[in-house]
Amino acid sequence: MSIEKLNNLSQMMDEAREKMQREAQEAFRVACDEVFEAHPKLESFGWAQYTPYFNDGEPCTFSVNDLDTFTFGGVTLEGGVHLNESVYNYTTNRYEPCEPHVDSYETETPAGFDMPAAVAAMRAVLVVHGFLESNPEIALGAFGDHVIVTVSRTGVDVTECAHD
Repeated sequence: MSIEKLNNLSQMMDEAREKMQREAQEAFRVACDEVFEAHPKLESFGWAQYTPYFNDGEPCTFSVNDLDTFTFGGVTLEGGVHLNESVYNYTTNRYEPCEPHVDSYETETPAGFDMPAAVAAMRAVLVVHGFLESNPEIALGAFGDHVIVTVSRTGVDVTECAHD
């Protein structure tokens, strides 16, 4: 009797996980549609997600990486795209508030870039992306491992990624 109960509980847990995965993927899709609708200049955003092959002796666990691309108003920012709301002051040795701006490690924003609208779009994107960062099992189930995920107005593109 207890073996049957364990089997039933195991099946119920599997069904609950599958249901949660479906609902989370649908919620992600709807949230992305809402973000694109609210921010007409936003064209796409993307990140890599994978399980590292080596982690300096620590366990290798799957994760959703930071945003790596952000295309807004015809400008694509690449390489560690982030929202800056503070800047390091080397005189005082601390971070101080600054005018919020979207930045990347590899791409400079051109003159005339609509920074206020880009900041608003980035804040919305960070909520959607943050959901997957906080729930990596959903991202893994939805898009797979060792991939680059690009979300655009027309859907989600998943390609293989090479990494260390």
